[in-house]
Amino acid sequence: LFSHIAVLQPDALHCCLDGPNISGGIAGVLADVPCVALGIRSFNPTHYPQQLRPWFHHHYRLLARSPRVRMFANSRTCADDYAQWLGCDPGFRIVYNGLDTAAIGSSSPAERTALRTEFDIPLAAPLVAGLLRLCEEKRPEVFVRAIAAARTQVPDLHAVLAGIGPMQREVEQLADELGIGDCLHFAGRRQDIATILGAADLVLLTSRIEGTPNALLEAQWLQRPVVATRAGGCTE
Repeated sequence: LFSHIAVLQPDALHCCLDGPNISGGIAGVLADVPCVALGIRSFNPTHYPQQLRPWFHHHYRLLARSPRVRMFANSRTCADDYAQWLGCDPGFRIVYNGLDTAAIGSSSPAERTALRTEFDIPLAAPLVAGLLRLCEEKRPEVFVRAIAAARTQVPDLHAVLAGIGPMQREVEQLADELGIGDCLHFAGRRQDIATILGAADLVLLTSRIEGTPNALLEAQWLQRPVVATRAGGCTE
């Protein structure tokens, strides 16, 4: 990295996420880049043990001392969490996630009807949508249990959960155990996000930690009400 950056001699170097921040930040400082921007997207790496490296803490503190390094976060909650972990305040700038609204697009009534037909969801049935990776920090098992609990009050409720991840088999099994395998539909990886959200009456996010969740921004852009945990930047 240092060799490439030293040849390019950029006016600014932009890095994002812990590994690239450390390696890119060190290379940028050594190569005398005038402005090195390091971006964080969630909580500090101790919340992700599988991704944590022992040198992250020391080198983040070293980089924070450089007058040429600027650090930014996509939520105030995450910035505060990093500052507490580092034992110093690097002066985080808060830059919230944005949306490419043209890429999100919209959906027609026919497309929303086709989605319900695809999963055999009655047109009049209340529908909850979830857009989340099936991994521990998103807590998909909480999503499943929430749908099961809601079904006791709204017997015709259905839910569509779009996303893939290492917990997929586990949460599918849980849905079957709770007796909602016929009304909780696992959609896998999808591109028709506007259709899924547009067809839903409610969007549910059950994360343990978050930066600024794009799923909630997309839901709000498409005028869907949201229920979410008080995780990270959700409330912001």
